[in-house]
Amino acid sequence: MLGILPKITKDYILSKITQEQIFERYLGIPVVTDNLIHSPIRSNDNNPSFGFNYNNKGKLRARDFAGYFWGDCFDLVAFKFHLNCNDKQDFGKIMDIIAREFKIHKYTDSYQIEYIVT
Repeated sequence: MLGILPKITKDYILSKITQEQIFERYLGIPVVTDNLIHSPIRSNDNNPSFGFNYNNKGKLRARDFAGYFWGDCFDLVAFKFHLNCNDKQDFGKIMDIIAREFKIHKYTDSYQIEYIVT
């Protein structure tokens, strides 16, 4: 018997946790759409200029209207850790950070693996 873990991908991550959970963990605030709030990214935001919305494909995005941030939950993790979502190596780090933080994949407490009989 051989233990095989699936590759960590966006789809795999989102099959275990939600976009909202990722945003909430890394911003420290609940996700509320269609409402501008003070930016959780900038401590000096005196005017509500940050908001969440879903696009027509159901992808949750956040935007800081002062120009500091615009993107999905994976872009947020990249922003927080100074990584580039468009760089393959950095994106692997982003996936690993999320998997470790939420204890999924190889970071689960029980380390459950699907087995293939050969």
